[in-house]
Amino acid sequence: MEFKFNGTLDELKTRIRDCAETLSREIVIHEDPSGTLEIGFLSLGRKGGRYYVATATERDHQTILAGTITNKDTPFPKEPFKNILKDIAMTLLGILLFYVVFGIFPWALWWTFRLPHVWLAVLLPAVPILLFFLPDPHELFKKEKCYDLEDEAFCIFMVEVCGPDRLVPTNTQELYQLLAETSDLHSIPQLEKDVILWELYDTITVKASIVKNSTLIQICSEAPIKRTLLHWHPEPEAIYGELCSLGRKGHILVLRKSLFGTDIFYHGHPKGYDLPKTQKCHLGKLIYLEQK
Repeated sequence: MEFKFNGTLDELKTRIRDCAETLSREIVIHEDPSGTLEIGFLSLGRKGGRYYVATATERDHQTILAGTITNKDTPFPKEPFKNILKDIAMTLLGILLFYVVFGIFPWALWWTFRLPHVWLAVLLPAVPILLFFLPDPHELFKKEKCYDLEDEAFCIFMVEVCGPDRLVPTNTQELYQLLAETSDLHSIPQLEKDVILWELYDTITVKASIVKNSTLIQICSEAPIKRTLLHWHPEPEAIYGELCSLGRKGHILVLRKSLFGTDIFYHGHPKGYDLPKTQKCHLGKLIYLEQK
């Protein structure tokens, strides 16, 4: 994984810190004497985290980072067998503690009134406790935690850091230029009369503009009639990221229609969407859109 920055290594580190502060991201940077740069972007426990570990090379006023993303000083991902044993032990301990607490009342009830069928006193607290504590088999036997979404967000961040100097556009032309210079988008949008038009989905067009520091993103339907389904006004420093999330290659858009109108239920990487793509209702009608 390689990133190129037009400037020195010190300028790159300053740029990373400034962009992290602007975009409210928790980023830490470590550098050892050998020239290895470690950029931490995800905390995993008290000491460890998810890091981009790279070798930094400076030449011709350009800095090149070449490295990989890995876990540092953290037990994740753990060995599958140890994971299973620990999960089973913690589950059994939790069941025992809850049974001691919630099992007292049925036992006292049966003991006080000398009720028949003593086995009911054992069964009543056991059933709900077991149902509560039974682990998800998929999670139990999953070999390791997946960090795809976090890694992708970091890569997007580094592309923005190493891209144009202006991350916070002040007008539509600057916003369009940022999008045109971003490499992993579905397509390059159009610019017409100071409005960005982006045909990402069938019959759905995304429109965006910045006029006098007033931002606007619209989701518009082109069929059966042209109309605006919804719109919002993100902060100037967030509008570029919002559009990238909508238009990055392979991303999805899920709209929800209800009595109160249409809103965005989800947009981003398909792996981050928790519901089945075939599910049509969730507190309203869901419209699952994939890029054309």
